Amino acid sequence: MKSIAGDPYDKELAEVVQLYGTDIDEFRLEGQLSLMKQTAESMGFIKKKFDVSDLLKFVQSLGKERKVLLSEVCNASDKRYKRALFLSPEAG
Repeated sequence: MKSIAGDPYDKELAEVVQLYGTDIDEFRLEGQLSLMKQTAESMGFIKKKFDVSDLLKFVQSLGKERKVLLSEVCNASDKRYKRALFLSPEAG
């Protein structure tokens, strides 16, 4: 979300890499995060504050080609969403 807003995200990137370990390619994820703002803007997602709901809409609206381009971002957001559902008291 910070990458789309153009804010620094080094701390969060390190946390995601630590959380997902070998499930995420850190080098690819970092490169893909640098493309997020331009990709979101080209798709009409122009917001300074981007919340989880916006991120899910953005990822779900990606076409096949953009999902390939942003594969690590999609992978991380999908895993984070599934983890949030699993840990949510409403999901039980």
